[in-house]
Amino acid sequence: MYVKLEFVTGDIDMQAVVNSANAQLRIGGGVAGAIHRAAGPELRPLAPISPGEAVITGGHQLPNEYVIHCLGPVYGRDKPEDKLLAACCKKPLN
Repeated sequence: MYVKLEFVTGDIDMQAVVNSANAQLRIGGGVAGAIHRAAGPELRPLAPISPGEAVITGGHQLPNEYVIHCLGPVYGRDKPEDKLLAACCKKPLN
């Protein structure tokens, strides 16, 4: 199966933003923390999730309609790393 992707540069005012999440989907630092703060207190992702999983929430106060929260594998701990990373990337596209 092939999926056609389109990459656009510029403003991120698009339908969805993808967040590299932690298992408990807690507010963290960096990009994940910025997304949570910008979306507002209504952003309550479904947790916990396992490596390779993704959940979708509304964007709330973000200009995006959705936030996709993905948990990639920790290399050396979560096996098989390649399949879990691939699942994390594919699930939001289904």
